[in-house]
Amino acid sequence: MNVLILDVGTSSMRGTLMDERGRALAQKQIKYQPEFQPGGRVEQDADQWRRALLAIAAELGKRGGIAAIGLTAQRSSLIPVDEQGTPLRRAVMWQDTRNAEIADRLSAHNDRVFAATGSRVNTVYSGTKMAWLRQAEPETYAAADKLAVVADYLVGVMTGRVRTDATYGSRSLLMDLRTRQWDSELLALFGVEREKLCEIVAPGGVIGTTCAAFAAETGLPPGLPVVSCGGDQQCGALGQGVLRDGDLSVNLGTGAYLIAASRGVPEGLKQDVVCNASAVPGEYILESNLLSCCCALDWFMAQFCSDLSYDALNGVLDRTVPGAGGVLCLPDFQGRSMPDWNSRARGVFSGLSLSSTWEDCMRALLEGICYEISAHIGCMSAYVPVEHLSCAGGLTRCGGFVQLLSDVTGRAVTVRPDAEATTLGAWMSTVCALGLYSDLSLTWEAVCPKEETRYQPNPARTAFYRAQQRAQASLYHRVNP
Repeated sequence: MNVLILDVGTSSMRGTLMDERGRALAQKQIKYQPEFQPGGRVEQDADQWRRALLAIAAELGKRGGIAAIGLTAQRSSLIPVDEQGTPLRRAVMWQDTRNAEIADRLSAHNDRVFAATGSRVNTVYSGTKMAWLRQAEPETYAAADKLAVVADYLVGVMTGRVRTDATYGSRSLLMDLRTRQWDSELLALFGVEREKLCEIVAPGGVIGTTCAAFAAETGLPPGLPVVSCGGDQQCGALGQGVLRDGDLSVNLGTGAYLIAASRGVPEGLKQDVVCNASAVPGEYILESNLLSCCCALDWFMAQFCSDLSYDALNGVLDRTVPGAGGVLCLPDFQGRSMPDWNSRARGVFSGLSLSSTWEDCMRALLEGICYEISAHIGCMSAYVPVEHLSCAGGLTRCGGFVQLLSDVTGRAVTVRPDAEATTLGAWMSTVCALGLYSDLSLTWEAVCPKEETRYQPNPARTAFYRAQQRAQASLYHRVNP
């Protein structure tokens, strides 16, 4: 029995046909890019996702034997849709910061919002984007039947009914984290009507079946179960075996996402981390993230070294010295998330001299990313024990960067050969929903890659980098008083 796993990221959609043993049989990827515009605007034509979905399903469906579809997606981009599920405007992407003024105003209610949702008010989550839409484009807001995120929209394309799961709801600032229902007080605070929001179901369950229209456009049979596996970062953590309290994954993608498992909402939780619903039904994750990771590297390479690849970063690290010749970098090119939630923060290179090279600046950027990851781990360690990191994402192709991360954090880092952790996690969720495995722990034991590369920290360099991390923190507060 085969399943089709769809992973909808910020820069591409990937479909993978997998068998019941977790082996990839075929894959198709379609790339796209959101459009970055002045004034903090980041948008994308939502129909790109629909067309990509149809093309992937049609091509991989020709192999036959597909018994179900599992879906995981980016989590906070907003798509208002009409009663037929048709988008009413371009998607407002998760990186979009036009809602900064609204987020600043609502931040006066941070204590109430955090207590209910596990997050402070911010520009990334969909709730502030909904509030912005109502204020800036009232006609579009009024015409919307549902205010969907990408996964909700694609569920509608496949099943004919727009629905969501609790992992996406927990990224809205509108869902009570403990009851997993829309919170009436928060809806009133943000000015969003309940009827415009999707029904919430648990992740890891069948959210609907393929409708006749989707079947006609793809050649797949109608009535196939569609499983909502949870948000992409939740699935990425699942695909790295983050199932026990204190397991921590670092996914090095467009942003850098840190996720630790937690059975419940920790007591005494402060506003320096985020608590979200897990892809494991009924459980939770602690989350922290950098908004700019690979996207910052891509920008740097496009501007200064366009022929460089991630694999070639090893050479840059070999040719430069720790501390980057005195250059420090704040990698806040799209703002800063927790613990500051500073949407106006921007990237900074400091300490440049006439002897500085582009390679020094590249190393400073890589070190800056690691310093911020280390700071986030320090916050999360107050709630769960963090002794070991699992790493995934495209940047793991650069072993020098992973070693740098180990040295900066002072912790061992494991990289497994299968870098597609998000797809693997979605597969685990899908086959459990179909009853092929009784629980996710057994599923992980069945497919956990036995080979791994383990990086150990160099204590002398860790001590040096801790001083550098303090210098970076001081620079941030000087630039953002």
